[in-house]
Amino acid sequence: MTGSIPVSGIQHINIGVQRTGMPAGTYESLVRITCPTGSINIPAQMRVGMIQGVDVSRWQSSDQAGNPLNWGAVHQVGFQFAFVKATEGITITDPSLNVLVPGARSAGLLAGVYHICWPADNPAAAEAAYFLQAAGQYITPGFLTPVLDIEPRYNIHGVAMVRWIDEWASVVRAAKGVNPVIYCSASVAADLHNADPTIDGRYHLWLAGYALAAQPNTGGWGSWAFWQYTDIGTVPGIEGHNVDLDWFNGNEQSLAQYVIGGVTPASYTLLPTVIGNGLLSIEPQTKSYPAGSTVTVTAKPAAGWEFTGWSGGIAGTANPLALTMNANKSFLATFKKSVDPNQHIITLSVGSKVAHLDGQTVTLDTPPVIVSGRTLVPLRPIIEGLGGVITWVPETRSVEVVFNGTTLLLQIGNHSAVVDGKEVILDVPAAIMNGRTMLPVRFVSEHLGADVQWAPVTKTVTITVSTTTASGGTSTPQ
Repeated sequence: MTGSIPVSGIQHINIGVQRTGMPAGTYESLVRITCPTGSINIPAQMRVGMIQGVDVSRWQSSDQAGNPLNWGAVHQVGFQFAFVKATEGITITDPSLNVLVPGARSAGLLAGVYHICWPADNPAAAEAAYFLQAAGQYITPGFLTPVLDIEPRYNIHGVAMVRWIDEWASVVRAAKGVNPVIYCSASVAADLHNADPTIDGRYHLWLAGYALAAQPNTGGWGSWAFWQYTDIGTVPGIEGHNVDLDWFNGNEQSLAQYVIGGVTPASYTLLPTVIGNGLLSIEPQTKSYPAGSTVTVTAKPAAGWEFTGWSGGIAGTANPLALTMNANKSFLATFKKSVDPNQHIITLSVGSKVAHLDGQTVTLDTPPVIVSGRTLVPLRPIIEGLGGVITWVPETRSVEVVFNGTTLLLQIGNHSAVVDGKEVILDVPAAIMNGRTMLPVRFVSEHLGADVQWAPVTKTVTITVSTTTASGGTSTPQ
């Protein structure tokens, strides 16, 4: 007894009998294994070091109860590749194509597509074009080489069939840069080889042959790549239906030759980085993700913070974000402190007519100046920009400022001001310069509930104010 097959729920089952005359490393199967996850028929030829796969179509896409094919279970018991029917002739597309191929890839299997040809009915170029239109997305890097399936019931023979194959292959090759594998029975393979003994130099062979034998009958071809050894297999995850089972004639390194663009990693990693104060929710959360699987990332800002977007390997602001794991991904999630829509920031610089209100440029008629250590500024455009009102009273040469429910009254040259009816002493009075009224910025701002910061190096005043209510009035420019 020899050979080792991992089965869920049982650590290993060793099985296999080598009969006299069978090649080394080849074992004849005698039993069917049943385990908690299902059952599997051990192949007629259990070949050490080879890779096993399946080929499926809509008939295996779900069981009688409507439950979908479970690719994860298929992969778990050791199957590593899957070919899926794509098209037939020029009118039939398998309705499960776009479910079965992504499903196999997401579970970690290598996946490819095949086309059943009707050479007696249709031109080769027309069938190739139909196949490319329906399944072209699966004839790209990371997928298995496409397959041309030649069924005896639709077949033509001899040189005519070889020419039909060559024309079909040339269209696919011109569009995708890959040469197809030929699937057929031993009798069809023999017919093709007899018509053109060089055909096995142009195409690799996938044989359908169910007889108990150490090697499939190649029909004269020098070698075979895949062998469909049974059409009545049973596999956990493909419930209620028989399924075609296949051997690949080589190891994983050899199989890489049949992957367009080379072997795609079976899994990828996710490396997020957070900037600011927030968390990322990642579903599912694991060390690595199967190629083609989907990961959902949700940015969750901390209290008082907001999510501003993704950067690095990902761009945009979509939240939650759905990622298809087709490569290792690293990216940044940026959070910033929330901005109160009622909070405003004003910056003014001594000697400059350019001020800023919430990042927008405001042009002043007269630049701020320093008088007796205090900064005087023309506040009219700022106050009015925030919804307040400044009124010039010419009879008393006074300025009335109404903002956020507070009323200030300042008289030109007077060290006394009135705040909501109460007298307050000023360090520096209001003044008229270049025909404009200049007000002491700190006094006005702080009595209107604003915060004032002074940067002595740049001589810049930064005012932070929250608007709650704005009172009305009339004003005359001054």
